[in-house]
Amino acid sequence: MEKTLNQYKTYKSLSKLESELLNSVNNFHVFSYNKITRLTGWKKTRINEVLKSLKKKGLLISIKKDNYAIVEDLSENIFAISNRIFEPSYISFWTAASFYGYTEQQLKAIQIITTKQYKNLHVRNFMIEPTTYNKEKFYGYVKLENFVIVCKEKLIIDILFMPEKSGGMDEVRKIIKNMWSEIDEKQLLIFLKKFNNKSIYNRLGYILEELKLKKRINTILNKHITKGYVKLNPQKPKTNKYNKKWRIVKND
Repeated sequence: MEKTLNQYKTYKSLSKLESELLNSVNNFHVFSYNKITRLTGWKKTRINEVLKSLKKKGLLISIKKDNYAIVEDLSENIFAISNRIFEPSYISFWTAASFYGYTEQQLKAIQIITTKQYKNLHVRNFMIEPTTYNKEKFYGYVKLENFVIVCKEKLIIDILFMPEKSGGMDEVRKIIKNMWSEIDEKQLLIFLKKFNNKSIYNRLGYILEELKLKKRINTILNKHITKGYVKLNPQKPKTNKYNKKWRIVKND
């Protein structure tokens, strides 16, 4: 007898037990063996048999050891799944810029920031790429819908700290230009102070002036720049081109 879950139109030929398991975990983006045990009350043998059958049918995927997800939900819930697999974490860099609409790039990589050491994880058509921050720099995020993502002011700091994670400096310029009208400058300054990396003051001030986004914040930024010169792109070699006002090595 065929069973069909209303939530999943593509499910076919489900047994009663398969349908029951899927219904039991329907509200969880990622679930473990112990979670299934608590929700169903089944014995180990039955759970193993049903899990094996659902994976064979392509309805469940084992993301990593003892972490499962419903295949049909992957695309819609990949941000929430990423947060759940890598705890604690928030979505940032180019992925967040794309989500907010500050770049036209459509990315398959899900970039997250976490406080722990993790390796990249391939989940079907997605690559989840964790970047590790120390706990002092892990802040400035909000919960939207069912996932955690960087807030806009902190996004500026993250992409200037590691511009290679957002497509390089040309893309960073574009993102900042597109988002600047929505930025709370007071909150940005608070986040900058907490981040405790003066090179970001140099880069941000230089880019804002370059893009002719001159506001009162430029004067404040200039008071906090480094004494020495900072490379505009930390990943590229130095050049002999300099901006004295912002103490920037123009290498990108």
